[in-house]
Amino acid sequence: MSRRDYTIMANTYTQIHIHFVFAVKFRDGIISSQWKDTLYKYITGTIHNNNHKLLAINGASDYIHILIGLRPITIHFRFNERCKTKFFKVD
Repeated sequence: MSRRDYTIMANTYTQIHIHFVFAVKFRDGIISSQWKDTLYKYITGTIHNNNHKLLAINGASDYIHILIGLRPITIHFRFNERCKTKFFKVD
């Protein structure tokens, strides 16, 4: 095969946005407005430390919505499991 037989893409851009929703066990409203900002900052730091981009974070007393720009080399379900174990440790 000659070089002309191959299609070459000079620039490739991949953009993956994922929306996570984490709910509190039994949907109990335990996320207090007093420490909600601290929780959001912790989650933001964890996402940034994994080299992803936080696009939005918000929620209520029983759930959190997180919208992130995920790096293409990361498998999203593994990232989801990592987040769940890091954010919401259950004793």
